[in-house]
Amino acid sequence: MAEIFDCTSIRENAILLNGLNIDKMNSKYTMYFDESGNNRCFWIKDGRYNVDPFTHFVLGGIVANDIVDLEYARKKIGCNSTVQEIKTKNVCKGSFEDCLRNKRLENFLDLLIEKKWFVHFGVVELFYYAIVDIVDSVMDVDADIFQVKNELYRILRFNVDNTLNMMIRYKYPSIEDEHKKDFLVTCIKILDDYIVNSGKANDLTYKLRLYFCLAQEKDELTFIQNEESGTFLCNFLHFYFRPVYMFKNSQIYLDEELSLQEKMESITIVIDSKKLKNYQFVNSKSNVMVQLSDVFVGIMARYFRFINSNIKDVERLVNGFNKQQTVAFNKLNYVLNNSLSENSAFWDMFLCTDMRAAFSSLVEKHNFLS
Repeated sequence: MAEIFDCTSIRENAILLNGLNIDKMNSKYTMYFDESGNNRCFWIKDGRYNVDPFTHFVLGGIVANDIVDLEYARKKIGCNSTVQEIKTKNVCKGSFEDCLRNKRLENFLDLLIEKKWFVHFGVVELFYYAIVDIVDSVMDVDADIFQVKNELYRILRFNVDNTLNMMIRYKYPSIEDEHKKDFLVTCIKILDDYIVNSGKANDLTYKLRLYFCLAQEKDELTFIQNEESGTFLCNFLHFYFRPVYMFKNSQIYLDEELSLQEKMESITIVIDSKKLKNYQFVNSKSNVMVQLSDVFVGIMARYFRFINSNIKDVERLVNGFNKQQTVAFNKLNYVLNNSLSENSAFWDMFLCTDMRAAFSSLVEKHNFLS
């Protein structure tokens, strides 16, 4: 018997907490999806992270009620006629800056603009996802909770090796009762090291330190005990289900993947006591819209990497773009901003507040078509 997943309250709460437009959320879109950065699992193996912890998993693509065929898309983008399946590598390669230099990326964006298509994405940074439960476990409800999570992210990233050693030592995120206080003391030492050596401590740093001290009296660290030791994310399933229930009246097309398909079809999504089956898997080789979605998410993964690697200098770097890079960058942000205006749920970011703010600022400042 299929497992029942009732998403009624989850959807209602998400709409309420994020201030989403209920009419837009109930609209009928046609949405195409592909992914970038899906490493299937994020864990500690042989004393190290199995993948780059600052990888961004991006799930998203094109929103379009009309479609184009492969020949039209190839011609518009400038791909070779021998290309049977358009992927990011056929449009551009290398870093985000390198991609912006490629005329084919601008052509791809021109296609989106010409067709008046929207784009949508959900993004998750693996490292941020792995560590935020610490704050939820030591801190009571607080208006500053996302800022405190952001501060913890800064601190644990400041010395990634110390963070990794701490996780290994205490079998994070499955800390045993007898090691709970030692874990918290170790976290306080990491904070103290940051305070002394970084020169970046602020009120949030000391607020976080206080919460770690107070948490030593807690009976339980709710979200970082009784889990699987050394495993942070080993099931991306809920990231795929989220757009299915959030856009419940939309038609969703996902890139075919047998293992994912089997898992999703073993679960019945229910909203308001009604079964929901508004998604289907398609072979990307025969669906050019999924192919174009691959290009989009590939670019977005590079965009977030660019910001995360240059968080303090990103505006300076953008201001140093050459003419081709500037034109492509503005067109990308134009499409993103236009999509946000249509439906703010087209952006779904599980990122620290520094990243969210930097991304939003770039899109807002650099979205003008020449």
